[in-house]
Amino acid sequence: VFLSKFNDFEATFEHRFARGFYMLTSYTFSKLISNTDSELGAGTGAQDQYNRRLDKVVSSDDRPHILSIAYVYDLPFGRGKAFLSEMPAVANFVLGNWKISGIHRYTSGGAMGIGSGQNLFGAGRARASLAPGAGTTIPLVNPEWNSDPAVAWTVPYLNRAAFRRPNNMEYGNTPPRIAQLRGPKTISEDLAIMKNFRLKNEKQFFEFRASAFNVPNRHLLPGPDTNMDSANFGKIVNAQGNSARQIQLGLKFYF
Repeated sequence: VFLSKFNDFEATFEHRFARGFYMLTSYTFSKLISNTDSELGAGTGAQDQYNRRLDKVVSSDDRPHILSIAYVYDLPFGRGKAFLSEMPAVANFVLGNWKISGIHRYTSGGAMGIGSGQNLFGAGRARASLAPGAGTTIPLVNPEWNSDPAVAWTVPYLNRAAFRRPNNMEYGNTPPRIAQLRGPKTISEDLAIMKNFRLKNEKQFFEFRASAFNVPNRHLLPGPDTNMDSANFGKIVNAQGNSARQIQLGLKFYF
């Protein structure tokens, strides 16, 4: 009985540079496959309980490429720094010794499965079939689709010509998820800037932090409708799949 299998290659770069700059970068190239009902998910589970080999597919958590970049930089302004090292104490209290940090994460999209509504009379969960030539002469993604968020939902993301709805009592030949057919990638880019305002007693200080999530205010698209029986099949029906830029301010007192 096969459950899940995970293989990956990982590479990490970590270095503390001169003048207060630290960076940690990691890259993962991986593949996660599974045939468990929990992995196949509601509506995309086992089609034929007597042939579970058909359900050996990439997991819903499979992300082939993940790149993460984290860094901290002590800004070179203030007493003892490269710039404005002789500034008055009052000015240094406000302007000196700030830090900036960031976490950037870039991830592949998840694999998608194509559902359909043929009647199997309780013999399994229905899935669509690939049309002849699908994935070779007929692309799975609509060649006319444009990733521009302003028009991305006006043209179907999926190519309907690559799929067909099986007849009743006919098992579809698509897997629960198609490794070559993935939704939009995920991008996360967050920044923070902080400073400690120390009092005369060095053990007591205020920490000010300003954090910004989705700093460039990227507009990321959600996945398309994957139900062949839907009037919106193949279309991205929601305008945005991520949150707009968010900014948080925080102040702590340590004593």
